[in-house]
Amino acid sequence: IDLSALKENLIEIKRLAGPAKICLVVKDDAYGHGAAAVAANTQDAADMFAVACTEEGAALRLAGITKPVLVLLPSQTDISRALRYRLTLAVDSLGYAREIDDVAASFKTRAEIHIKVNTGMNRFGFAVDDIPAAAGEIAKLKNVRATGLFSHFFDASDKACRERQFSLFLKARESARQRLGKLLCHISASGGILAGRKYGLDAVRPGLLLYGYKPYPCEEGNFRPVMKVKARVLESRSVEGGEHLLYGQYVLPEKKEISIVASGYGCGLSSRTAALNDRCMDVSAVENTEEEWITVMADAEKEAAACGRKTYEVLTGLKNLPKIYRD
Repeated sequence: IDLSALKENLIEIKRLAGPAKICLVVKDDAYGHGAAAVAANTQDAADMFAVACTEEGAALRLAGITKPVLVLLPSQTDISRALRYRLTLAVDSLGYAREIDDVAASFKTRAEIHIKVNTGMNRFGFAVDDIPAAAGEIAKLKNVRATGLFSHFFDASDKACRERQFSLFLKARESARQRLGKLLCHISASGGILAGRKYGLDAVRPGLLLYGYKPYPCEEGNFRPVMKVKARVLESRSVEGGEHLLYGQYVLPEKKEISIVASGYGCGLSSRTAALNDRCMDVSAVENTEEEWITVMADAEKEAAACGRKTYEVLTGLKNLPKIYRD
């Protein structure tokens, strides 16, 4: 994990986002890069962090992260833990807001929430037309403080879709602020950041960009992959032409010197992009090398294209590998 690339990417994100606050998305172990280490190395420059679930937020607190942490997925089972670890909860229903209020009362504390708005993705969130009434009810809760309002572009690369969602979100923002006062409003993840500062509002939530990749092709921004995957070379051998190699019926067309490396689909890589035949679960065959270690993945986007997957899938599939961090 190249920490210098991570920090350069964050500088580029700040350049593109302008004055918007930066909420770094470190869910799913920071897309496979190690959430605790990524957060520790960006905490001075970030304003807050976002995770998927309470467990991930608690892990950041235990790792010494003190900046605000937003739990993105609404859940009705983790309120107590969230309050213990001072996490901010996404809320998508009045029932959940009231349950948080009850638990916070028992803790003799005040919970912080961000209200989720459904602008068209249809996963979670209040309908835009329901925001006035919902915000009014949330304002009455004594043990809940709404500090943010957010939504998510389902396709930031499509201007018409983006503008429609943005317009809906601005409508929700207006009615929410009338009832709740000042709120940190955010809709842009990595794709929205690339689409322009107009969509940045109060904060942006970069995820994929931080790790060196764009969610869609565009000229804007210059980012460098943070992760490379290396594997140890276990042994080398000569295999005659006409002989089989690895599983299946693959036959070498001619004599080759090959090396067997400790990297296969059990590590999270695809079985379909090995240099010679498919990967096995724990090993692959490559052209002969005298190196002790070789790079088996330098670019997750290229790996994804070669095996018909998404860059996100490739990165998060590697999260259980041991990591070495270098500046």
